[in-house]
Amino acid sequence: MKRASLLPTILSLTVLCFSCSTMEINTGKVNSNIENDKTLFSIYMVGGNLEDDVKPRNGIADEKEKGGISVAGAGSNDLRELIEGYKNLSDQQKSNLDILVGFGGSRKEGWKGIKYADMDCLIRDSQDRYFGNDSCYSYQDEKANMAKEDTLEAFLKFVKIKSGNHSRKVIDLWDHGFAYLGMGQDSNNGNNLINLNSLKKAFKNSELKFDLISFDACLMGSIEVANAIKNFADFMVASEELEPGHGWNYNDFVS
Repeated sequence: MKRASLLPTILSLTVLCFSCSTMEINTGKVNSNIENDKTLFSIYMVGGNLEDDVKPRNGIADEKEKGGISVAGAGSNDLRELIEGYKNLSDQQKSNLDILVGFGGSRKEGWKGIKYADMDCLIRDSQDRYFGNDSCYSYQDEKANMAKEDTLEAFLKFVKIKSGNHSRKVIDLWDHGFAYLGMGQDSNNGNNLINLNSLKKAFKNSELKFDLISFDACLMGSIEVANAIKNFADFMVASEELEPGHGWNYNDFVS
């Protein structure tokens, strides 16, 4: 799982290439001469207790303790970083990048179930600093369990629909990670995980292959995880060790 205590911000990441024997690796600048050179960056963000049980962590959702909405949370912070990074791009860079986030899985009022939001919707949703209380979402289901295979599969199929004119496709899986046991704890639905078999089946049934699958989650840089998703991406990026509670810096990631 992600650790809430202080850790170095530089993470130990494992980068695996599943198709290096058949592809040329360019270690220089990204090739910008590809016709229609567009990237779709998607995030499956299971907020869990990283979003709803802000320090001091005691197992009680912060909105329940406060008796009202809370703008705090690791997921919310990362969505703000995502927006900030996007706003810092040039107009040309923005035209070549589409962002799609499926977020929820938390006991906060706006994070129950799942919501799909593109960047325009995220920016609009962020105006009051509270995510999940707008009406701009492409899809929402307040009863969905984000730790279930069918919820992940449905999001991946939605990503596929949106990916038709993109030359690169990236998906980032966000929450607690437990290596060979799986990842993703929807705090509305106990301690169930998306196990690796369910993860594999969700990707297989979506019939979508990514250029990169990344895990913003602890301990997912393992051979068992790589074996589960090897047929669905060219590259995998994941941490072998524990991550800080806030995970990656999405401002940097977007740029």
